[in-house]
Amino acid sequence: MSDKAILERHLAAEEIARVAYEIELSEYRHLIEAIPDMLIATDGESRVIRWNSAAANMLGVGPSQALGKKFYDLPVSWDWPRIRENISQCLTQMSSGEIPVLGFQCASGEKGYLKLTILPVFNAEKGPGGMLLMGSNITEKILLEQQLAQAQRLESIGQLAAGVAHEINTPMQYIKDNTTFFQESFEDLMPLLEKFGELADVCGENSLAPELLAEINRLRNEVDLDFLLEDVPTALRQSLDGISRVTKIVQAMKNFSHPGQEE
Repeated sequence: MSDKAILERHLAAEEIARVAYEIELSEYRHLIEAIPDMLIATDGESRVIRWNSAAANMLGVGPSQALGKKFYDLPVSWDWPRIRENISQCLTQMSSGEIPVLGFQCASGEKGYLKLTILPVFNAEKGPGGMLLMGSNITEKILLEQQLAQAQRLESIGQLAAGVAHEINTPMQYIKDNTTFFQESFEDLMPLLEKFGELADVCGENSLAPELLAEINRLRNEVDLDFLLEDVPTALRQSLDGISRVTKIVQAMKNFSHPGQEE
């Protein structure tokens, strides 16, 4: 085989290898772009060498703005101090790390949440060779959890309201009964009190009034004055106790609705 033929074969082999490499690289790039999760890679100097479409869509920073730039200089709205701390720890220990919930600002300006996994890249010859960040968008999951927590809280409030209504009903019932008792008792006492007034007037004139005294005694027995003297103070104490219980329940509801610094 002539030297020319050998050279042509060598060049053809190189061309085949180049085309195969480009095909493999193209497939690799398509695979990276097809991943629905955010994928960011940096080199040993923290320069971005991979930035897929998912990262651009989530964070609002395109590949042209990110590739070749220092990772920590990128205009991404998320918790940078927390990311720095976790990346530093992963690179120091050469172990993977995870931030279960990381808040960020979406490209649309709305707030979102990521589950971020950090993988250090190690080169056997050069040592630490950068890092790989993979982020799953868990915004919908977090929002659903928040809605569920809110629904559970509302359910708890509903149960609490039912319990409070039951607790308030008991003291209010005997407050109502005692108030009714006071009203009826006072109506019964009115005629007797009026007669006491007439008796005072007659006594002031120094004249005897046996008929008036008989009427007073009749009314006293009719209204059962001894019973009223015994039970009215008890009813008053119960009413005051009921009012106190209702006040405590209302205050507890206020504390629940507007929690302060107490646990």
